[in-house]
Amino acid sequence: MSTLSDLGELPTLLSNSLLSQTPLWQREVRTLSPLDLDAFVALHKGTSQYCKALREVDHVVNAGMAALVDGPLDSADFVFFDPPKQAFTSADLCEWLEDVTLIRRRALLFALDMKMTPREVIDLSWPELKKLRLTMLAKELVKVQPRHIRLPYVFWDTLPNGAAAPLFGLGESALEASQGLGFETMQRLYDRMVMIDSQADLDSFTDDFNTEFNNRLQSCKIRDSEARSHSGRALDCKSSYGGSIPSRASTATHRIAPEVGSVVASGDHP
Repeated sequence: MSTLSDLGELPTLLSNSLLSQTPLWQREVRTLSPLDLDAFVALHKGTSQYCKALREVDHVVNAGMAALVDGPLDSADFVFFDPPKQAFTSADLCEWLEDVTLIRRRALLFALDMKMTPREVIDLSWPELKKLRLTMLAKELVKVQPRHIRLPYVFWDTLPNGAAAPLFGLGESALEASQGLGFETMQRLYDRMVMIDSQADLDSFTDDFNTEFNNRLQSCKIRDSEARSHSGRALDCKSSYGGSIPSRASTATHRIAPEVGSVVASGDHP
């Protein structure tokens, strides 16, 4: 008798899982049906464990398929489990992206709207950008992106030591933001989302992000004023955060601290 607890790699993958805490874990595999897995997923719907439950069921289906191919199983109805279609809204996307840095948020949005991979966005240079047919949102994102005088990359970040570098680990940022689902799943959900391609939707979407940024900007202005009075030198507050979330009114010149390097005005990209 084969159970989920000893099927393929499941003992290793799901030893301390949600599924291992249910009676399904010790059920004979041949008696499992897609309805059993549906019921398990439904138990966690609307909770923070929902995505984890879906990932665990995905492991079960994969293990079942492998067992059918390799021979341990001659039948396994549960492999026909059909994942529930998730309703995905712009509010869900905002919630996913709120924990990543501003520049990585922009880069992921650019990748999703342009249907590019994180690797392609990391490597994207300004000359290559000219060859692309940008979406409306992509244009807004690029418009406020400061250009580094030495780095060719459109999207770049500042390391803890002050050096400028490409957005290494953007794929990992997507994995973390999506609660472990990964960028490919993010893309599928984004494609089914009500698209933010109208002026009203874009304004609403960017306003959500700007609320937090404006609070930070105000704080930066206060520190900037204090710096002026003490040293006579002032850093452009916007550059400290890499600019604002895309806005059609955003035409300000961006500068960064000397130790990071120079950038040209965001509206002056060749």
